[in-house]
Amino acid sequence: MNALPATSAPLDELRTELDAPAPDPVRLETLGRRLIAQVVRGDLRSGILPPDTAALLGGALRTAAAAARASSWLLLADCVGPHRAEFAGTWPDLFDGWPSRYAFGDPPERPVGAILRCLDEATRLGDRTAALRFADAARFGSAEAQRVALAHLAPLVDEDADGSVRYHCGLLHYHLGDPAASLPYHERAAAAGNADAMFELYVYSSTGIAVDVDDRTADRWLAEAAARRHPRALFNLGAFAAQAGMHAEAVEHYKRAAAAGSERAMENLFVMHLLGDGIEKDAERAAHWMRRAQEEGVDVRAVLEGLGLDPEPTLHEHGLA
Repeated sequence: MNALPATSAPLDELRTELDAPAPDPVRLETLGRRLIAQVVRGDLRSGILPPDTAALLGGALRTAAAAARASSWLLLADCVGPHRAEFAGTWPDLFDGWPSRYAFGDPPERPVGAILRCLDEATRLGDRTAALRFADAARFGSAEAQRVALAHLAPLVDEDADGSVRYHCGLLHYHLGDPAASLPYHERAAAAGNADAMFELYVYSSTGIAVDVDDRTADRWLAEAAARRHPRALFNLGAFAAQAGMHAEAVEHYKRAAAAGSERAMENLFVMHLLGDGIEKDAERAAHWMRRAQEEGVDVRAVLEGLGLDPEPTLHEHGLA
């Protein structure tokens, strides 16, 4: 197949391909992927792309997915899930004549139900990533979806080198109301080096879920997870240091947590530098972490209001108005 011209407009090419007697599913997916990137960039909201973009994209990906392409189902899951907002409410009804045998207890217009339906199809085509994403999304769905997720994961347990399958099994059993059944999954996932499972074992040991409260064991699991750059573990270490008055140490833990993707750590760093909370005020660092937090979806204005500050002059002072 010839490479797509670098200067071509994906939407125009998509229209042409959809009008072809036998649309090429690989080309539809490739063009769809490029078009999604434009939508995420904001081209639909800004009017650069026309209003029928979502309908055309949905039709293209459904056509590609119907050709047993798990990757197209995964793209659809992104469109109805993480990227849903970028489509500004114009996403079409993908579920007329939907082939999935499960409704998962959620109406299809709800994001979790839509995501699960797409990921279910990709999982049935043998995609391991889809099975893990299904399990992750099912935690926010119905009990039926959680049981289906466990069935999807069952064939993958024996080849679970990184512990991610067992970790998700543990979460699902917990959400199904059986923490005792979840414990051995987390223990075996942690033994495989899975930091998420290590953090869960810290929570279990520190709060008495399925085990007796054991602070020494909890501290060990927290340290193990933090050593593997687990963002929540690093954040907790920062919070403990701050509570103990070790603010310089707290900042270092928060910086490591922020580097690992913790929005809460970014928020705490901008507040500490803004107010001089245990450290010297630093407008430049406050602006840096304020911007980082904002980029990660933190409502900075709400945080400033919660601190009793007027957001507008504070944001303007730090170059973020």
